[in-house]
Amino acid sequence: MAFSCLIFVALAAVSSTFTAVAATSPLQVDLTSGVFIGQSVPNGTERWLGIPYAQAPVGDRRFRGPVAITQKSVAIHNASAFGNACPQVPSSNLGAPMSEDCLFLNVWRPTGTPDNAKLPVLFWIHGGSFMTGAASIHTYEPTRIIQRSVSIGKPLVFVSINYRLNTFGLLSTSYLEPQDLNAALHDQRMALEFAQDNIASFGGDPSKASFF
Repeated sequence: MAFSCLIFVALAAVSSTFTAVAATSPLQVDLTSGVFIGQSVPNGTERWLGIPYAQAPVGDRRFRGPVAITQKSVAIHNASAFGNACPQVPSSNLGAPMSEDCLFLNVWRPTGTPDNAKLPVLFWIHGGSFMTGAASIHTYEPTRIIQRSVSIGKPLVFVSINYRLNTFGLLSTSYLEPQDLNAALHDQRMALEFAQDNIASFGGDPSKASFF
C-alpha cells in the first residue's frame, strides 16, 4: 500500500512539473479546441503538428461530413508528432500511421515569431487525386519555404492538412444525405475555417491567407 502511494505521489509530481513548464512555454498556444505545445526545430522554424480540426470521422461519423469540435479540451497537448494519415494504399513514405481518425493540421512559423506578428499565411492542401497523400510525407516539409520567406524579408506562417481520401472522402450513394457527399471537400473547408479562427494564436493574420 505504501509503495502504491509513493508511485501515485511521484506521478502527481511529474504531472505538476509538466503543467508548470507548459504554462510558461513560449510555444504554448490556446486554440478553440484546446491548448497545444509546439517545438522549436534547429532549422529555424517552430512547429505544431497533429492538431485536430474536426471530430474523429469514425463510428456514426464515418462517410459523413466533418463535425466541428465544440467542446474545448482541458488537457495540455504535446503537438510534436504528425497526426495519422488517412486510409490509402499502404506506403513507407507517409511519415505517420494510417487511421480513419486523420483530420489533423500542422503549423510552421519562423523561430522567434511573436504571437501578435500578423504574418501572411500559406495554407497548403496536398495533391494525390483524392487517393493518396498526407501532410506528414517528408518531401512536403515546408522548411525551405519558410527559410526563403525570412531571407527575402517576408516571413510567413505555413499550414498543411490531412483530409479523407478514396471511399472515405468521396463515397457516392443515395443512402447519404446531400450535405455528407464529397466529405473530402468539406474536410478541407472545415480545416480552412479552423485555421481562420485560430491562426492569430500562431502569429498569423487571418485576413492575409492564401491557399494552394
